[in-house]
Amino acid sequence: MPESTVRFRANRLRREGILNIVAMANPHRLGYAILAVILLRVRPKARARVIEALEKLPEVQYLSSCAGRVDLVLQVVCRDQEDLRRLLAERFPALGGILESETLLELEVHKFKYAYPNLAGQPR
Repeated sequence: MPESTVRFRANRLRREGILNIVAMANPHRLGYAILAVILLRVRPKARARVIEALEKLPEVQYLSSCAGRVDLVLQVVCRDQEDLRRLLAERFPALGGILESETLLELEVHKFKYAYPNLAGQPR
């Protein structure tokens, strides 16, 4: 397929909001030794304020609201264990409204992919 065709299609998909082109850096190569997933339960009345505060933290790479036993899931990167300890023990409590947290340290990443499978023709 000619490059011009690919470029045209990519530009159209970007204009339609279907495709975003981003670069994904390797956090370990950038000096972040700690990757963690943190599960949070928050007070319902504090939810919007906690989300807004978490969005501003540079360590937070991913943040989503959930249904189920936790209210928020976030992925963080930290330089070392001390940075993670400070985040959990000092900065999170200072936000107010967090009822409970559970931290899952990522020991090894086995798959890292932000592409969606082609589900065309699959039964629904």
